[in-house]
Amino acid sequence: MPKISEARKSERKRQILLASARRFARQGFAETTILDICREAGLSPGAVYTYFDSKEAIIAAMAELGAQQSAARMDAARSGLDPLTRLRMFLSEFSRPEAAQVNQYDLRIWAEAIGNAGLRSIYLRSRAQLIEALGDIAQPLAARRGVDPGLLAELIAAVAIGSEVRKAIEPEADVLPVLGVLFALLASGRPTTDDGPAQADA
Repeated sequence: MPKISEARKSERKRQILLASARRFARQGFAETTILDICREAGLSPGAVYTYFDSKEAIIAAMAELGAQQSAARMDAARSGLDPLTRLRMFLSEFSRPEAAQVNQYDLRIWAEAIGNAGLRSIYLRSRAQLIEALGDIAQPLAARRGVDPGLLAELIAAVAIGSEVRKAIEPEADVLPVLGVLFALLASGRPTTDDGPAQADA
């Protein structure tokens, strides 16, 4: 029997993970079986078990892949010119056709991470990378306002995650106007003073 190339193995694993993501996004982790994943991927159980020995192994691999993709998106955002352009690049996923499905999967895996130590570790690492990247992007904006870039990064992340949760539950929701307001506030706000945040421009 001829050996399967590493490229083919990688392609097959990706096929299984993408099929799993679609299935998990639609019906959740608990309700999805290995047979469901096989049907979604168009593969036999034997083919799936060649790469993953359990549903839990698939979930862990997907969480790791998601963290890697987020890191790649952060790196791409670092190549932008000004901070707002970089931030728009970073949050551009909300305008993609598959955004709702990705958001549904993310929301389910966050919930799963509450009781799963392995997934929680992956989530916390990914979140730390997110805040670091957003802090890097927001640093010039934070400096102009006299606020901590890490805290501004947390605020931006909170808006983005809130938008993602809404999109997961309400796929047709248009969250871009909300992000537009965030961009407008970051672009036009005045620096803070010792007496507290400055009032918005008249």
